[in-house]
Amino acid sequence: MSSVVAFLFGVFGLFLCGAMTRMAWKELLNPVDWSRNMALGMLSAGSFLFLIISALLTIAVNAEVNPSATQIAAEKEAACLADPACVAQRTAAKAEAGRQALIAQQKAEALRLKEERAVVKAEAAKQAECRKDLQCWGSQNLVMAVGPCAKAVQKLAKIDYEWTDGFLEQKLPKFSWVDKSAGVVRYFGDKVKFRNDFGAWTNMRYMCVYDPAKNTVREIEVRPGRL
Repeated sequence: MSSVVAFLFGVFGLFLCGAMTRMAWKELLNPVDWSRNMALGMLSAGSFLFLIISALLTIAVNAEVNPSATQIAAEKEAACLADPACVAQRTAAKAEAGRQALIAQQKAEALRLKEERAVVKAEAAKQAECRKDLQCWGSQNLVMAVGPCAKAVQKLAKIDYEWTDGFLEQKLPKFSWVDKSAGVVRYFGDKVKFRNDFGAWTNMRYMCVYDPAKNTVREIEVRPGRL
């Protein structure tokens, strides 16, 4: 109702402002009585001011009648909190959302574990195939065998030792089976020199029995000469 009244005031102001403005311009074009013209001008200005006030009143009333989205949401929230049924429904919805999230998390975890098991199974199958082949198994465990075997060789030097392998050379270039079922490999090399009591250096060849499962040297043997 207030908005209707404000609207009628606005229409009336617009009409009055237009009529007074028209009369003012008519009198100004035929200036006979300046005091009358001034009064008409003031009346026209008053009508225009009345129009502005009516427009502002209309805007204020509309804002009161048509609340913002934030106000509507706040009112709905307050109404829901005051209604036990609404609160129960909202609580049930949150519980269901949590349950669905937990189910999704469990499915993702199950999928991850399944993929990990598949990777482990594939790697185990690959290792089983490699273990059947001397070249594959010996080459695969060469990097792990070099350190323990080299230390075992160095311990057998009475005075001093010197490795002679270059940047692209291997300390253990050859290997053979010791126990195929256990995966134990015998590595051979000759890239070291030992110094004797007289200061002379002698080329030495060595044999190292290496157990990849335990990462240990089972046996070491060093003799003068080359392979």
